[in-house]
Amino acid sequence: MKKEILALAILLFLGAGMATAQEEADGLPTIAPTYDSIFSMVQNKKGPCYYDKLAKRFLRADTTLGLQELRCLYYGYPVQKGFDPYSRSAEQEAVTDILHGDNVSEADFKRAYKIAEKGLAKKPSDLILAYWKVIAAYYGFGEESKEFRRSQIQFEMLQVATASSGRGTAESPFFITSVRHSYMIMNIMGLHPKMQMLVYDTVHGYTCDAFPVEDDEGNADTLYFEVSQCMRFWTMGEQEEAAKVRQKVRIEDGTHFILRPHSIKREKSKFDIVLMETYNKPLSIHSTDSLFSEQGEAGTIEGYFGYDADTTHTLFITKNRCSKAVDFDSDIYYYEAMQWQSTSNHGNWPGAVGVEIWAGRISFINISNLRRKK
Repeated sequence: MKKEILALAILLFLGAGMATAQEEADGLPTIAPTYDSIFSMVQNKKGPCYYDKLAKRFLRADTTLGLQELRCLYYGYPVQKGFDPYSRSAEQEAVTDILHGDNVSEADFKRAYKIAEKGLAKKPSDLILAYWKVIAAYYGFGEESKEFRRSQIQFEMLQVATASSGRGTAESPFFITSVRHSYMIMNIMGLHPKMQMLVYDTVHGYTCDAFPVEDDEGNADTLYFEVSQCMRFWTMGEQEEAAKVRQKVRIEDGTHFILRPHSIKREKSKFDIVLMETYNKPLSIHSTDSLFSEQGEAGTIEGYFGYDADTTHTLFITKNRCSKAVDFDSDIYYYEAMQWQSTSNHGNWPGAVGVEIWAGRISFINISNLRRKK
């Protein structure tokens, strides 16, 4: 109970600071970030927006940072080493554990502050860690402390950057570089998400998470967050390595795919990705055969990953056209819980259609270590 009161109290207390940041953004035209330009600027060591320079100024809470520089700080992070829009840093987890504990002492707040400061030095664009740092500074050092004021300025800087990117509408979404930041922004705005939908806007070229939301008075609306850099993450790093060895693939909900194993070995069979296309129709355990053509390509594994008609379950439906039974490892990403977890599966037998089903909405599934079934 204490942690809930704490979070609410500090959210209300920061209202004036947040309003200042929003007013500054409201006084400027909203501009969707041009990532190519920003990425070029933050990687130019001789330029004023070189990322390391901006990060050092941000950590000093340098109030002379302009809007373009703040936008480069936030939107330039996807080309920095270690970029991962879906994970929580060790510092963020440690700070959250401390501040959500019972009987949090002044020493605990000071310890959380130091951890948060260390985490922001690694990832200056971490809006959530910046928020917790303000809380830790306020209760650990006091309202008049330099630690609190510096933390508040840093948090406001990140708010100005994100608020200047759009208005949260389908035509002018907020741009974010971390999935978790959308929930933080909705929390700041006093909005409660009812569900989450991935929307592709072919007119404006946006890839958005759309959230039907309500405020405390029950007024309804839909808020849009542009997440192209989050989606791009799947084609970077780990995905590129997977493409080299063809031993791992990450599949997004609403996808029809075909894999072609080179051969079915006892472990880590290499495979090619033949097809990976969007499939937006609801899936059902009662009509699996209709998904697969009788003339499907021999030696392949074809499948669909998506939701049922009422989006209460996620289905992974495959047909094995290989001559041997296959097993594979799998882990899934629960978007609402924002975490990965390992999951069991039954593999599949030659000529058979296999179905895996989970309660709730699963955003991604990793398939790895394709191998012969024992």
